[in-house]
Amino acid sequence: MTAGTDRLHEQLSAIGEALEAFDDPVTDELAGLRLMRSTSRERQAHLQSTITESETCSLELAIQGAPADGALAVPFALEVLGALQDAVTAVAGRLLDDDAAAPAAQHVTAAVTLHLAELSTKECVTVTLQRSPGPLTAQLVEPASGAPLVERALDRVLAALEAVGDRASGSDSDDVAPPAEAIPALQRLAAVVAAEPVELRLALAPAILEPRELTLTRADAQRLAAALTSR
Repeated sequence: MTAGTDRLHEQLSAIGEALEAFDDPVTDELAGLRLMRSTSRERQAHLQSTITESETCSLELAIQGAPADGALAVPFALEVLGALQDAVTAVAGRLLDDDAAAPAAQHVTAAVTLHLAELSTKECVTVTLQRSPGPLTAQLVEPASGAPLVERALDRVLAALEAVGDRASGSDSDDVAPPAEAIPALQRLAAVVAAEPVELRLALAPAILEPRELTLTRADAQRLAAALTSR
């Protein structure tokens, strides 16, 4: 749970206990009790929806430009998403290198595999991805930060893309070097974007960490590809 959802969980628990009282058959015989039960169930559903939304890490990818039009849209998006997923998986494994109790590789991969939540092709291609379903407390955590591993890996990938791109363009940036294991996937991503007149916008909405946004144009990707090749 996060600090922002603690009270919601408490309210949800209280409503669950109250609903148990309505299990009595007499509830169906009295209109007032039926109304109270129905209202409580609606409130319960609303709280569950709010908690899920608040505790779910999501990544929105918006693609603008020629590849976002017509038949090219889906294949291009899949190439971008595939490279991003491979980079996130590689970073996640690296984040757990020093954890003696780290789970097996397949469990790490499952924990950071992103799931399609929404796809829109209006005006531009917009893909919304979310972490694996389930309560926040059940997610695999990075020991150093206490954040869900998938959030930390996504944040690290976006930070590394931003930092490498800034250094390639001569700007000052925090030294967030991508792990060597993630470089091949990031090179694929840069190559895909550099080959097309396109602009990518990545927006990370985590449950624990701070939000992060990144825009990657064709020119940015070309500089990024050159910077990654020199590593």
